[in-house]
Amino acid sequence: MLHQLGWLGHTIRMPEDRLPRRVLYRQLRLGHRSAGGQKKGFKDQLKISLRKCGLDPGSLETMASDRTTWRRSCHEGVQLADKKWAEKYVAKKRRRLVTMAAPDTTRQVFVCTVCGRQCASRIGLYSHQRSHNKQ
Repeated sequence: MLHQLGWLGHTIRMPEDRLPRRVLYRQLRLGHRSAGGQKKGFKDQLKISLRKCGLDPGSLETMASDRTTWRRSCHEGVQLADKKWAEKYVAKKRRRLVTMAAPDTTRQVFVCTVCGRQCASRIGLYSHQRSHNKQ
């Protein structure tokens, strides 16, 4: 993400006649995007990265015009995004461990009528009862 944002700032500071800048600001003149789930383009991914880092896509050009401010903003934003991701990951892991540790009292138990064995699912009970019919 840091490299993407760094390249974006570099491209914005380029002269307008340079090819990377023209490609970044170009619009689709002919044709259209087909219906259905579209793959994310580079600009779409950049907008997502900017939002994750807490940077405003509307004030992008003014921020990127000053290189030192842009670099500092990118580094702080990426650290913020990493911190948010880590907190989300830890919370998800805690929830998973709590649900694994707590006994599930709502689970239905299926009991074999012949031997009294407890099965976790109906299909498991059916399979187990077939073993009694082989005798």
